Amino acid sequence: MSKDVHTGYFFSLYHHNDNDNGYVDNYTTSVSFARNRATTTSSNPKYKQVIASRGNAVYPYTRWNQTCRSNFAASSLDYKYFDAVSGTNRTGRLRVSGHPVVRSYAGDYFGPVSQPIPADIMNLLTVSYFKAVKSKSTELDGAVSLGEMRETLHGIRNPAKSLRKGLSGYLNDVKKRCSGIKKLDRTLHVIKDTYLEWSFGWRPLLSDIDSAGKALNSQLDTFERSERIGVSQTWTTQSNMYDRTVTDARAWFAWDVYHIADYQHKVRMFGAIHRPGKQNIYQHLGLTPSNWLPAAWELLPFSFVTDYFINIGNCLSALGTSTKNVQYTGLSHVMKGSDTYHGKANQSYSSLTLAPYGLTVTSIFHADNDCVFPLEYFNRTRLDVADLWVIPTITLPSLSTQWINLSFLAKELKDISQSVFRR
Repeated sequence: MSKDVHTGYFFSLYHHNDNDNGYVDNYTTSVSFARNRATTTSSNPKYKQVIASRGNAVYPYTRWNQTCRSNFAASSLDYKYFDAVSGTNRTGRLRVSGHPVVRSYAGDYFGPVSQPIPADIMNLLTVSYFKAVKSKSTELDGAVSLGEMRETLHGIRNPAKSLRKGLSGYLNDVKKRCSGIKKLDRTLHVIKDTYLEWSFGWRPLLSDIDSAGKALNSQLDTFERSERIGVSQTWTTQSNMYDRTVTDARAWFAWDVYHIADYQHKVRMFGAIHRPGKQNIYQHLGLTPSNWLPAAWELLPFSFVTDYFINIGNCLSALGTSTKNVQYTGLSHVMKGSDTYHGKANQSYSSLTLAPYGLTVTSIFHADNDCVFPLEYFNRTRLDVADLWVIPTITLPSLSTQWINLSFLAKELKDISQSVFRR
């Protein structure tokens, strides 16, 4: 089913030429087109029954609304020429007023709108969606916690070891009146060790304790229900470049047109999870076989550093996420913005164009002209969660904490290598 609404646009361009010899010429051109506003949808009259049976009731829907704005511009020039009949110099004036730029671009717009989603954005969205799905059924990465149990127990037996050792060393430095450089080096060393101890020891431990509590509490929740989930990504597309030079219908004036595109996008993946009354405790603790492969990767030394540059961990996590309780999945895309065509008056064009006809420009007033095509676009489509995949991609660390982790780890490796060489 589709619905189109058309509103007419009519833009004119007036040309006037007169001289002191009694010559007068008037010429008008115009461009007309319909407003681009449409809705397309696939109806689903039985959507209530589909929802009750925990099926996918999302149906395709597309809506767009595109309009046009153009400012009125007036340009004029005075010219002189030699009249061979009378043997005298004569003068005249050319005038152009209206909407010169829009007439060159109306045909490029006002058709069906379709906006693809970039692959990297879709990949990030899929990663977030699988994490949201997993969070509804798995509160704790139990396999990883078991694999790190030795380091966890060591941290519990020696709380804040680096900080305590650093304070003791500082007091010894004060007693021995060590140099400021040595004190600074020791302080940086303590900060580095304490940060690593907190980031990769105590913080994960506290998070695991909280998650374990949530997993145990989930066993007390026996109410069967559906829970909605949704994740989103936003991005902006912008460009500003020279497009072409346009003229009026008589080629008296010219405008150098620059195309400025500015759009804001928001794409959202949404769905619902069925939570049964009786839930699997092993699933909530992350101890099912599907969790073993992601856990094995996470337990590899420095695997998280690899994930900073290539998303192997996200790929394996998505692969190990159970989607059997996903009731439906949909995707929506909202885009708002405009294409602006800024016509900058070309001051030298008229003189060069009229000279071969024996006309010399004596004065000119040449105005800029703009036209804008605003667009609002919305699209919704249904997805099959079985068709969603996370693709390995290479990126650079995007968070400040990731760069801090890398710098402290590099310092730790340097200290270890220096200690080995001293031995």
